[in-house]
Amino acid sequence: MDSKTREYKEFIEGWLAGLEGLSIRPMMGIYVMHLRGKVLGFIEADCLMLEDGPIAGRLLPDHDRMPLFPGSKDFVVIRELISPAWLRELVLALYPDLPVSKPRSRRKTPSPQSPSWQDKLK
Repeated sequence: MDSKTREYKEFIEGWLAGLEGLSIRPMMGIYVMHLRGKVLGFIEADCLMLEDGPIAGRLLPDHDRMPLFPGSKDFVVIRELISPAWLRELVLALYPDLPVSKPRSRRKTPSPQSPSWQDKLK
């Protein structure tokens, strides 16, 4: 994680401090933001990328949209923030449009009868 992204993440955390259910975690060189169990968006360098949807389209019609990585869906790019209150209101307004996160799959414990990967190599 580069220092610019980490500093911006700490800045965003400060602006959204006290927002119930917010978590920001590292993921492959960027940060993923969750709000009450749903993916809100991503923090990369000095850019906030929020989930796009009908509400974001109405509230942020003039903001750029771009993919997080080649082939991904587009996210709303927020480069300039107005105030902590504005960001909190925006995040809460976008919440109903956020897709439900898929539960993480647990690794299956192999049954005693199933061959191990070493057995498959023989």
